Amino acid sequence: MAMKWHKKLEQLRLQRGEKQELVADALGISQSTYCAWETGKVSPKLEQFEAVLTHFDVTLEEFALWQPSTPGSA
Repeated sequence: MAMKWHKKLEQLRLQRGEKQELVADALGISQSTYCAWETGKVSPKLEQFEAVLTHFDVTLEEFALWQPSTPGSA
């Protein structure tokens, strides 16, 4: 089963060791808005999602195909 986009967003942030507040500040939004994205309560606008991709330095295709790393995988 494919991972939902908001779970990918959360896992990508966690894998990078970043806090929600740091990402939210970098995107110019509130931490509560970013939290709502990660929980899937609301979706970012296209421009905001593009900013997320830029922040995490991934393309849309990379994000779509991204899976969290598991311990022991290389």
